[in-house]
Amino acid sequence: MTEVRWKPDAVQAFRQVPGTATPVGYLTKLNIGTSISLSADLPVFIGNNPAVSAAAVLSSLEWGGGPTDPLKLTGVVSAANKHAMGNISSQSLSTAKVTLRLAVQAPDPKDGTYFKAFHTGDADVKGFVRTRPAGEPGPPLELQVGTEPAPEPQSPVVVPFSLTVVPASEEMDFHVASANLQVQVWAWGVAVS
Repeated sequence: MTEVRWKPDAVQAFRQVPGTATPVGYLTKLNIGTSISLSADLPVFIGNNPAVSAAAVLSSLEWGGGPTDPLKLTGVVSAANKHAMGNISSQSLSTAKVTLRLAVQAPDPKDGTYFKAFHTGDADVKGFVRTRPAGEPGPPLELQVGTEPAPEPQSPVVVPFSLTVVPASEEMDFHVASANLQVQVWAWGVAVS
């Protein structure tokens, strides 16, 4: 399976700049456990299109392409969502289900129109915050939220975060496209009978 890596332009997502064509990635939904539901409070611009509301804006997305491979996300959240994410303990996080919807939109190489290059469709994908393998440096769970605002953009004020999610025990889908109307559906997660 082919690895999926995107480096969306998190700063560009907040500005509507004519003549620029860079990928933009965002989460429209991110719930962690039963108590944390991030608000879609960030306006995201995709090319010259009207803004969409996002719970987080992505600066990096990595997925190995296999149904059991983790999904690694890096980006920024609003100050209000940073506060919500900071209210969960490591103990409750270790068993907390993550539910998310995401999209990376990229300019078509032929005509420059934006298309969904990687996304979850209109469905939630579910998993758990990845536990760091023994011996690897860092906190035990792979969810970090910055304490200081990101240097860019200056408005709105946003805070860096990173999250690695392993799939739940059910089959879900990621939609992968290389150009507009050239979409494949790849499985994520394995159903347990």
